[in-house]
Amino acid sequence: NPMLGRYFGTSQGVLVLDVPDSSELNLEPGDIVRTVDGRPIASPAHLLRVLRSYAGSEHFRLGIVRMHKPLLVDGSLGGPDR
Repeated sequence: NPMLGRYFGTSQGVLVLDVPDSSELNLEPGDIVRTVDGRPIASPAHLLRVLRSYAGSEHFRLGIVRMHKPLLVDGSLGGPDR
């Protein structure tokens, strides 16, 4: 919603609420995921579909907003290839 968008510094993306300790996504709670390898993310379900399209050890780049700053972080799902 627009009010949360102003608070987090972006009007588009998916808010990260929690990250497992074993995650290799390089995300933190409070991050906003805006893109995966340049592809805009429209919803949490869309983000999951895009991430599931990568093999376990395949790396990708996430475009995020962290503390009102746009960043690019590299991540992987950390599992074996399918």
